[in-house]
Amino acid sequence: MKFGTGAKRDRNAAAFAVRLSQAVVIVSFAAGILIRTIALDVAPPGLHHDEACNGYDAYSLMLTGRDHHGHFMPIAIEAFGDYRPPIFDYSLVPLIAAFGLKPGVVRLGAALWGIVDLGATIGLAGLIAGWPAAAAAALIGALSPWQIAFSRFGQEAIAGSATVTLAMLCFFRWLGRRKTFYLIASAVLFGLSLYSYSVVKAFAPLMLGLLTILYWRELRQEWRKAVLALCVIGVMAAPEIALTMRHRADMQARYNQMSLFNYMEKCPR
Repeated sequence: MKFGTGAKRDRNAAAFAVRLSQAVVIVSFAAGILIRTIALDVAPPGLHHDEACNGYDAYSLMLTGRDHHGHFMPIAIEAFGDYRPPIFDYSLVPLIAAFGLKPGVVRLGAALWGIVDLGATIGLAGLIAGWPAAAAAALIGALSPWQIAFSRFGQEAIAGSATVTLAMLCFFRWLGRRKTFYLIASAVLFGLSLYSYSVVKAFAPLMLGLLTILYWRELRQEWRKAVLALCVIGVMAAPEIALTMRHRADMQARYNQMSLFNYMEKCPR
């Protein structure tokens, strides 16, 4: 009798933990949406030149199919001394078409990417470790200063985070269900991530290599699907690789600006 009572108590405690975690997820996600979307036109104050450039390029793409330099449907958009991945600018086109070219609309694009990133992070944590982990991810993600800042600034960094997180979510979904759709979706999202943010072009291959090492056995069991997914990534990466090889100096300008080694070379000795 005591054992039965104890087991029932444990089940009730587990059920309560799940319900509490679900409540935390809902409240945190709602708060995260509000924090990322409220007063976008005035906070942060002013309009950074990167935001203005992204907004006008999206406006130009909407009207003419060309960026402000006249390049038709570019896969790398020329900005201020560098070339930027295009996914964020293309994602602004329907928003600008619907609401007009305004600072708040440009930032709304980043906010929507941030909301997608937050939702994917919650889903990924829940998939890997259950509802308590999803609740922790929701609470931390909703209040993350890094995530909030990039979600309220009309620039492409948050698109890089969102596409990679979605790719990871689909990959772990495939591990659990072994449905081809999820593996191919993961491959497509990893491919798209190469066009989302400059740093992702270095990060995504490293993440793919790590996933291959950690889940080699599962991938080997489904090797035909794994090869198909790799081919999808290769096909999507080919234009980016070709453009980088042809315009190496221009395409790597952002890396040179951010590189620790470049900074060390310029430091006085």
